[in-house]
Amino acid sequence: MRSIAIALAALATAGQTAAADQCLTAVEVGDVGRMVSIMAMGAAVQRCAACLGPDRHPRAVQQYDSSGMLKDFWKAQSGLPLGNEKGDYIDTTVRSEARNYTARLSGDCDACRRMADDLDKLSTPEARDAFYKTETEELVKAHALKACP
Repeated sequence: MRSIAIALAALATAGQTAAADQCLTAVEVGDVGRMVSIMAMGAAVQRCAACLGPDRHPRAVQQYDSSGMLKDFWKAQSGLPLGNEKGDYIDTTVRSEARNYTARLSGDCDACRRMADDLDKLSTPEARDAFYKTETEELVKAHALKACP
């Protein structure tokens, strides 16, 4: 039993080290940043239901659904590697950073209202691209995404 535990610990450590060593090309950084932004916004729309209230929340959901963001997500994802170490790193990063963003909104109704206001401005591809670029730059500054040299 002890050797199984040691082997599992070694595998987990190797996986963490490999993920920590991953870096992304400039295109991958952009695509991952886009995916994080979209997933985070979608989760935030749901998390902020109580703060937005029965009038504004359904409108925010409708705006998110009709904004084109989900198509942007699938387009970004289609260009990324899947089913390998780098793909696992990307998947983990997207989910983790989206959760972090949503957690920061928890209980902050002002932040939820600002998020809903942002949705009002994301109806065009140009506006969404500017939003994704800004969010991606923030992720890089926070070292959540690592670009290859």
